[in-house]
Amino acid sequence: MKAIFATGDGSLDPQLISGAGAAAAEGAVIGCPCNIPDASTPSEFAQKYKAKFNVDPAIYATEGYDAATAIINAVKAGNTTGEKINEFLKTADFKGVSKQIKFKANGEPETNAIYVYQVVSGAIKNLGASTEAKITG
Repeated sequence: MKAIFATGDGSLDPQLISGAGAAAAEGAVIGCPCNIPDASTPSEFAQKYKAKFNVDPAIYATEGYDAATAIINAVKAGNTTGEKINEFLKTADFKGVSKQIKFKANGEPETNAIYVYQVVSGAIKNLGASTEAKITG
């Protein structure tokens, strides 16, 4: 029986391929709310990240960068207490490196996209948002 192996964000790591073996991992599909650029479409963020840390961006690297940017923007605007930072974040609305950064009234992210990745030719490839991704195999 042949079937596509599908898994969640905990498997979004090159060790999925090395641990399972390239042949067994080929075609595996991973879903994640994280948006990691892959080597075939490197972003400016990915290039700078690799230059600084000598590794490709890992899971949630872009979201972590965007979260830090939002908090830094709050502090730069003079908000230095947790309460004031949280109030400022309610108004945040900017294009982050991962996605649009904007929050609902309850503090949850406005964007709830799930990104789809697939092991293709021995590498994890970002296929894009689940609403647009095309799985092969």
